[in-house]
Amino acid sequence: MKTKIIQNIKSIILALILVLGVSYVSAYSTWAPPTATAPGNNIDAPINAGNVGQIKQGTLWIKGLTTSGGAAANGLIVENGNVGIGATSPGSKLHVKSSSTGSAGAIVVDTPGQANMEFWANGVHKWGLASVPSNGLGIYNFSTSSYPFMINDSNNVGIGTTSPGQKLDVNGYVKGTGLCIGSDCKTAWPTAPTLSCTTVETYFANGSGCAPSSGFTSCTNQCPSGYFVTGCGGYRADTLNPFTDGGTRFYNNGCAVRLSSGTNLYLQAQCCKIQ
Repeated sequence: MKTKIIQNIKSIILALILVLGVSYVSAYSTWAPPTATAPGNNIDAPINAGNVGQIKQGTLWIKGLTTSGGAAANGLIVENGNVGIGATSPGSKLHVKSSSTGSAGAIVVDTPGQANMEFWANGVHKWGLASVPSNGLGIYNFSTSSYPFMINDSNNVGIGTTSPGQKLDVNGYVKGTGLCIGSDCKTAWPTAPTLSCTTVETYFANGSGCAPSSGFTSCTNQCPSGYFVTGCGGYRADTLNPFTDGGTRFYNNGCAVRLSSGTNLYLQAQCCKIQ
């Protein structure tokens, strides 16, 4: 009886050895071991957990999946240190560098709708940069929930408005130290012009110097050179009363009056010039 038990144990051990041997041969035949220390000429460098710095050559694709195969809340978290893309000594939390010109060193934000970049301070939203499909590129103020700055698709710039109609459209006051229209630049508002006025009073003795015209006597005077007439008046020298026959009117940068008969009169012209 004892001999039979020992024989059965031997058979079981022999069967286990045989199974393990077949499994090893099968596994080895489908996996080619490296011929050089990783990273070598025929295997990628491994990424291992630990606090030792490692270099991964080639593409690293992080799926961001959970152990059950579902999408993870986060794909990649860098808890400490700086991240360099094209930069081997990143000087900031994210340092993008390219040796090529053009868009090779750009950061692309591509979404089906509005693309945003947010700037926080002490855990609080402060400012945002948004590509708004219906307006353009805007700077967003989280404190006021508004866009104080917007550039639309026509390259118009709006300050205080999201629909600028001109190259610069400002909704509010503008303060500056100068203003240029073309090559005409000003650093102060032009001084308001002032008027310098004088009265030209001409005396006509008994109509002398006046010209007869259709039964009337027409008397005229003129403002000095550089002046323009702004008003006319006059009166009879004998009565000191204003004219009543024809009245006064502007005439040839001066004044004129028509009277039914010659008389002593004063014709006045108010003359002014811009200082």
